[in-house]
Amino acid sequence: MEFIKVTRLQGKIRADYGCDGFLGKYEGEVRNHFFSCSAGINIASVLADGSISGCLSIRSDYHQGNIYRDSFWDVWQNKFQVYRDRKWMKTDQCAKCKMWRYCQGNGFHLRDGDGKLQICQYNMISHNS
Repeated sequence: MEFIKVTRLQGKIRADYGCDGFLGKYEGEVRNHFFSCSAGINIASVLADGSISGCLSIRSDYHQGNIYRDSFWDVWQNKFQVYRDRKWMKTDQCAKCKMWRYCQGNGFHLRDGDGKLQICQYNMISHNS
């Protein structure tokens, strides 16, 4: 993160951290926007097999339909609640996290099939600082 931060300040090349997850103190310094997982909110994806998901990076457990048997519009309107109401994600390490209001449980692609968060960048950065 420090390398990206310094490189951005130098301005010689463009360096941006992707949308991977919430970065705590690095938010606003290593990418041009603050973290937000837009999966299923203003992003939807259709995969090669026709599966409908909130994002291409999300594991198949979170696919909400398939264009070969479901109406894309119906899936968008009625089956993306798992993406739009993230209260269910406030468990385990997220349950009492002081950054919940900013992170909202991190990116969907960082959760396993049971919804458990596999990687928390905020915790990793906080413990390595």
